[in-house]
Amino acid sequence: MAPEMMRISQLTPEQLSNERLQAENEYLLQQRESENVKFQEEQAIKELQTEIKQIQEAHGISDEDFATAYQELLESEYDGEINPTTVAEYYTHASAFSKAEEVLNIVDSNLVSNDELVESLQKVIVENPSFDNDDLIDIVQEVYGNFKKEASKSVSKKVGKAPTQKKQVNTQSSENYLDWDDL
Repeated sequence: MAPEMMRISQLTPEQLSNERLQAENEYLLQQRESENVKFQEEQAIKELQTEIKQIQEAHGISDEDFATAYQELLESEYDGEINPTTVAEYYTHASAFSKAEEVLNIVDSNLVSNDELVESLQKVIVENPSFDNDDLIDIVQEVYGNFKKEASKSVSKKVGKAPTQKKQVNTQSSENYLDWDDL
């Protein structure tokens, strides 16, 4: 500090005034830059909130469901960028998966264990969000009924016809006995 004090004491009043003005200008510039950065961050947050609201309205997602889906994505080992669109897609697929399991459980609880069937029903739900549970149950029953019939036919073909029981026929020829009266 001593060398700086010596330097300042040797300055003329005009030079001292110029240094103070330069310091004030630098301070004001830094303050303006930090305010600009803060303003830009606030704008980015507002835009993100607007985008989230639009996506929530488009997909019918509540604030709580959106927050839950976002948290699940954060906790998962998802490698991609997590943005509002990604969260909405995740929520859509997760809810479709749950709905598919629910519908399959209603039709036949054994169907839930068939991963292929669950995935295909989930795709139908995602592609057709207007289908209600009754429509989905009808689809599953129609498809599963055909699947069950085809499986039954396939098993029947493999097993073949059940052997029919043959009646035992006496292979001995019957002898013609004559009666005393016939003689």
